[in-house]
Amino acid sequence: MRGGGGAFGYGFVGKLDIESGALTDIRAIGEERYNYLRWYKSWERSGFTEKSLEWNPLNKLNNIGKTSIKAVFCAT
Repeated sequence: MRGGGGAFGYGFVGKLDIESGALTDIRAIGEERYNYLRWYKSWERSGFTEKSLEWNPLNKLNNIGKTSIKAVFCAT
């Protein structure tokens, strides 16, 4: 989410209520966690290939730990 100045303020995770289509139990996450999750999910969508990792910011890390939206939600 962006603040009034247009800079990144925070990301969020929440639960989707299937019946109402509404997000519930929304929790803010910091920029670092948000970016890691975003990059990880992008790599996951490509099938965790080495080729896609070459273009992913995660390739600069020494260790890439497995994560999920659910894990981030439960940790916040």
